[in-house]
This record gives sequence, C-alpha cells and structure tokens, in this order.
Amino acid sequence: MKNFFKRIAHFIVVDWAACLLLALTLLVAVAVVMFLQPVVLVIAAGQAEQDEQKVVQLLVEKLAKERSGVRLVPLWTNGSAESAAALNTGKADLAVIRSDIVVGRGASSLVSLRKFNPVLFTKKSTKISKLSDLRGKRIGIGGQGDMNQLLFRQILSQSGLLEQDYTLVPLKRGEQADYANQDKIDAFFSVSSGRTRSNEAFNDNIRKSWGEKLVVVIFEDAAALALRIRGVETGEIVKGFYGGDPPKPEVDTDTIILSNRLVASEKVNQNTAVALTRALFAMRDQRQSEVPELLAIAAPTRDIPTLPVHPGTVQLLDGVYEDFLDRYINHMFIAVALLGTLGSVVPAINARRRRVQREKSVEDLHHLLELSDRISLENDPIQTGQLLKEVDTIFQRSLVACAEGYVSSGTLVAIQAAVNRCHRSAELNIAV
Repeated sequence: MKNFFKRIAHFIVVDWAACLLLALTLLVAVAVVMFLQPVVLVIAAGQAEQDEQKVVQLLVEKLAKERSGVRLVPLWTNGSAESAAALNTGKADLAVIRSDIVVGRGASSLVSLRKFNPVLFTKKSTKISKLSDLRGKRIGIGGQGDMNQLLFRQILSQSGLLEQDYTLVPLKRGEQADYANQDKIDAFFSVSSGRTRSNEAFNDNIRKSWGEKLVVVIFEDAAALALRIRGVETGEIVKGFYGGDPPKPEVDTDTIILSNRLVASEKVNQNTAVALTRALFAMRDQRQSEVPELLAIAAPTRDIPTLPVHPGTVQLLDGVYEDFLDRYINHMFIAVALLGTLGSVVPAINARRRRVQREKSVEDLHHLLELSDRISLENDPIQTGQLLKEVDTIFQRSLVACAEGYVSSGTLVAIQAAVNRCHRSAELNIAV
C-alpha cells in the first residue's frame, strides 16, 4: 500500500505537466470541433415579397456554397405579418419583417433589405392638399391591407382625425384605377417600393387612375410622425419619383419611409449576426449588376427604439468588431508561453530529483556497510532481526528508485551486494 501511494505521488509530482498538456489538447480539440459545426437557423420570408424572397434564397445558397459557419433553412410565409409571428413564437430564428410590425422582446435588426414610401394620391378636383383635408373623404387602401390600414390610421390620428371622420376602402391589386375612374374613392393610400422596377409598375397603375390630374399629398412634419409611429423613419422622395409632367412631386420632398428588415431573435449571437451581415453586404457589392434586388441592401437606421440594431452588426458597421482570433490571440500567446515554461521546469524538477536520489543511494550504501558491521557484532537475535528489517527497507526503496530511473543499475548492484553482506553477517552470528 505504501508503494502504491508513492507511485501516485510520483505521478502527481513528475507527470502533472503531461496530464495538463493532454487535458488542454483535448479541450482545444473539442472547442475546434464545436467551432467548426455550422449554426443552423430558420429564416422566415413572405412569398409575396418577391424581392426579399430572392435575396433570402441567394443568401441561403451563398452560405452553403462557401461552407460558412452558418446555415439557413427557409420558411416561406404569406407575408411580413406571418413572418413576424413565426419569429415571435420561436418557429423562426430570423425573419424578413416590415419595420412597423411588432416583434418580440430581444429581437434586433441586421440589415435593411428594401425601403418603402407611404404615399397618398388624389386628383386636383378633390382639393385635398394636406391630411386634415381627408375629413369626410373615402380613401382607398392598397397593398397589405391590415398593416397599411393600421399605419394610415396612426398617420391620420397624428393629424387630429378620428376613425369616424373618414372611410377606408380596402382594394385588391389593380382595383384602384376602376375605383378612381368611377369616383368611388377620393384618395388612394399605399406603401410603394423604392426600387425602380417596382415603382415603374406602380406608377403605371396610378396614371391609369387619374392621369395628369394626379396629385401627390405630402405628409406634413415627417420628423414628428417618425417619432410617434412605430417603425417609421424619415426619408426623402426625389423630384419626379412618381413620374408625370409636371413631375410628381415637383421638388425633392421630406417624407416618412418604412423598411423591410432582416430581424434576428435573441438566440442569434454576435458572431452569427456579423457573419450574416457580412454575407449580405458582400452579395450586394459583388452581384448587384446581375441581381438588381441586392442594390436595396443597406445598413438599418439606428434611431428606431422599437427595433434596435443587433450589437454585432453595430460593431461591424463601426469597424470595432473583433473576431475569435482578435479577441483571444493574446491569451493564446500567454498559454503557449506557460506551456513552454512548464516544459523547462519539469525537466529541472526531474534532474533535481535524480540528483537527490543518487545522493540518497550513496548514503544508503554507506549505511548498509555500517549495518553490516553492527550485525556482525550483535549477539541479540531480536536486535539482529530489527537491523535486517532496516536493511530490507533500504533495499526495497532502492529497487523503486531504480525502476523510476533515479538510481543506476550499477548503484543498485552495489547496494544489493551490501545487503547480501548484511545477511551473511547475520547468518554467521546465528551459526556461532
């Protein structure tokens, strides 16, 4: 039992550095395996939002092709509201959501995928020039009806109009021209895309409604509306954005805008957010000529408290993001230095232990010779037995030291000879 504990002590003292190095190696191996495993996320996007759907599909293919640390699984929905519901219920980790839609706590935006212009059209004969002139009027609502109705009611509320002061007429795609020509509506509200191709198609429908009689009603005090209505930003409609002669609007005009954003749940960590943001901006810069939809990708506005920007994206945009190597390179150098120090300390400990054992062996050899002389002169058998027991203890200790490499075989032969001499002396005493 005593030898067992000696071996354990030897293992702890001598081989602890090797054990530590093995443990660190295993730890690093596990960390590398976990690091190389891709993060799989579900991304929800509306099938009706063709621009965003195309961007999402391209992003899915890019991440898979480049063997990125992130993989995306598309979840196609019926629109922005359904995508937001998927994010809020945990069915999706990412979602393309219009900025005025309510999202769950902890959600944050990565990029803006497309801008939208809330706009109100009418004709000259209605004499509607500002929002307060809509009292008692019939207003057609196009696009995503429920969301647009809620947004427009909020806009009108800021102008002092109550719901009973006007009538909203939900319209299906393409119906606005018939309703306008038949005088079934006095104005038409919609949220039009800022992308050129979509805007041209939208303008064609508007011109079929009121032609050159068309009037674009400007939203007064866009900055105040942006502060009071969820997800609304300030922006600008450039001169002639809606065509016409004279151009509509006739001058560059401040207005309110919305955006479709890629929104992440709180499950998406900083590194994943940075990887997705980088991939989207890289797609925009590399493929915008062949895929015009990518041109709309932009950094999200940060001054919307109801939809904050992900901290990882903020750091990336500000140029202060540090990746794994940037963050831990100093720690790695320190670890390597420590291991190097251990590599030099352990041999020094072993060398000192060998020197001590050699000195001890020499002392044991001299002591055995002394014991041999004492045994030869001892007449008491009991005392002789105790001296032989001490001799055997020294021999056992020398065998262990030799097995551990601290005592040479030559020294062990000399010790064994001294031990044999002690036993012969005892035998001679007994014979006498």
